[in-house]
Amino acid sequence: MKVTALLLAGTLSILLPVASASADSLKSAVQAALTSNPQIKASDANFRALTYDLLYTGAGFQPTVTLSGEAGQEYVDNPTGLAPADNRDAKFNSDVRVVAELTVFDGFKRANGVYAAAARVDQGAFELLDASETMALMVAEQHINIARQQQLLRVARRNQARLRQIYDQAQTLLDGGSLPASDFVQIEMAQFTAQVTIADIQRRLQEASAGYKRLTGKAPPAGLQVPKPVRPPSSMEEYVKDSVHNSYRVRSAGANVDVRAFEKSMAEAEFAPQVKLRAGASAGRNLDGSRGSEKNVFVGVGLSWQLYGGKRAE
Repeated sequence: MKVTALLLAGTLSILLPVASASADSLKSAVQAALTSNPQIKASDANFRALTYDLLYTGAGFQPTVTLSGEAGQEYVDNPTGLAPADNRDAKFNSDVRVVAELTVFDGFKRANGVYAAAARVDQGAFELLDASETMALMVAEQHINIARQQQLLRVARRNQARLRQIYDQAQTLLDGGSLPASDFVQIEMAQFTAQVTIADIQRRLQEASAGYKRLTGKAPPAGLQVPKPVRPPSSMEEYVKDSVHNSYRVRSAGANVDVRAFEKSMAEAEFAPQVKLRAGASAGRNLDGSRGSEKNVFVGVGLSWQLYGGKRAE
């Protein structure tokens, strides 16, 4: 039939290769998403917060210095320990103390706290890398989808233009009585189908463009190209092994296991004795009912060991 020959000629014409240049590379699109997307910024902020927490845990190895003092009226009734002139005599007393304290042993609680914080930093880093990798894959998906839809739209429009030519030729044949009306109706239906196809492609292109802009913060350029895919490993076992080994999500889960192990060790440290080195000096006046000034300097080692805590550390 003549209509079949006309449609076949139109189909062959739209299958010819078309060269197009990409106005925006996939690499620049991924870079834009990684620097502007709020999800990546949130992951980066979480990683920074975990890093600051790690720096803070090192303070546990530093000594603490405390300055305290008090002043006020004091009344003491201690006839066996005070002179008659001082006993039951309200006096204004004052006391100033400086105490330095350094933990010598705490069951390795501080050390495990540092290790746990470091593992959290690793976990946060892997989560940031995983979020970045996921974002890059999402951008690549939208990039490829837009490139496909743009190519399909160009092909569909060439197809529509060719169908218009066929329609005009068929109209001439129909008017001359050389083409049956039923064949002409088929051409009209093909032209209508081409219009519906273009509308559907445009809708999908708009959806993909909206997703691209949501990820990168800018509208996609025209003329995108589908990047050349990387050849995967030859075997499924090797592919799965490489995927698991290189997965940032798996590494993040491993770091989370390390965090829980160090936290367990911190809880067990509650059962260990606490040894602290203490040194200080004090100066006061009219202390404990005795009239006059007093000064005191001390250095020593203190030990505390909680033998029962109501199962709070378990």
